[in-house]
Amino acid sequence: MDNSEILLSINKIFAQVFKNPDIKINGNTTSDDVKNWDSLNNIILVVMIEDFYKIRFDLDEVQNLKNVEDLCNCVAKHLNL
Repeated sequence: MDNSEILLSINKIFAQVFKNPDIKINGNTTSDDVKNWDSLNNIILVVMIEDFYKIRFDLDEVQNLKNVEDLCNCVAKHLNL
């Protein structure tokens, strides 16, 4: 699994969290780009990604995420890719 596959899976999670089946994210997507991406939805997003991949992020990792690419890289790191 590479970052493009991770991005596709994460896009599906975004669609669920933000209740928008047409949402399209890319590596440069930030919270400023997604309607209703607030702190609560960020927590929900992180938990759903952790559950999907059966991984756990530490607080520093989550706090240092700047965009979706950082998120994909973090998932890949936890999956040892």
